[in-house]
Amino acid sequence: MYNRERYQKNRVKQINQAVAWKRANRDRVHIMNKRYYEKHREYFKKYTSKRQKEKKLTVFLHYTAGDIKCACCGEKTFDFLCVDHVNNDGNEHRKTRGTGLGFYAWIIRNNFPGGLQILCMNCNWGKVRNGGMCPHKSVNNL
Repeated sequence: MYNRERYQKNRVKQINQAVAWKRANRDRVHIMNKRYYEKHREYFKKYTSKRQKEKKLTVFLHYTAGDIKCACCGEKTFDFLCVDHVNNDGNEHRKTRGTGLGFYAWIIRNNFPGGLQILCMNCNWGKVRNGGMCPHKSVNNL
């Protein structure tokens, strides 16, 4: 029978025992976690995708002050937008922090650091190919 007082009294001891068991049985825990993931794969895919979109939206809302659009050309299509390093130091940043979907989580965890802006992919790649300046802002547009 469940006893709330007994649980509260022994809670720390039980947690420590569980942690010790997991450390002693890492391979077994890995296999159990893998089976659980495979059994619930669709849920994890759906949940992960939803959480990533939420994080991306949070970052975009912060850096655009609520009006989500490209800082250069004004493009508003969400799927075309991305985070850009204002000082063109994204390569150095990727070397130290890494790449991938965790970037949005990193931005949130680090309290939305400065030096970032939201651009559409065209403006972002235009900066790369045009020496750090978007072709929209370049005087010598050919």
